[in-house]
Amino acid sequence: MAAGGVPGTIVERLGLDRSSIQEVGRFPLAAGGELKVFVAKSSLDGTTCHIDVDPSGAGVGCSPNPFATGPLHVSLATVGDSVRVVGLARPDVSRVDLVDSAGAVRKLPMSDGHAFFFEGSVRLRNSGVRAERVVAYDRQGEVLGRDQVPDPGSIPTG
Repeated sequence: MAAGGVPGTIVERLGLDRSSIQEVGRFPLAAGGELKVFVAKSSLDGTTCHIDVDPSGAGVGCSPNPFATGPLHVSLATVGDSVRVVGLARPDVSRVDLVDSAGAVRKLPMSDGHAFFFEGSVRLRNSGVRAERVVAYDRQGEVLGRDQVPDPGSIPTG
């Protein structure tokens, strides 16, 4: 049984505390539908889990402290014909940019719950341009931190 929009199989497998499940963002997908981002605590080990749910399924990443190494927690997924960079930002982050290997900078949409999202086409994989890093900024425009995008090879950004 689903809990707050998170598939029941994930809730059970991770031992998620149902009362801790919070939707922190919704983003439109290029193929239609939307990506929903949730955060929840595991009652098994106390980790914080970040769950991405779209019409085709769900992805999960858990960590004892998602912000232990900086202001961003970033994950990458290839889903169908797209590559997605999805993440969470600390509350003091007001903007997140994605920088690609060609130096282009894209301001990423960020929800009120501090989730952010980018979707690129797998068809551009052969271009050699890939998502390289995300940069977090505070309200004054000062850099709070940078995080490398996980690299499974050439990640398209177009």
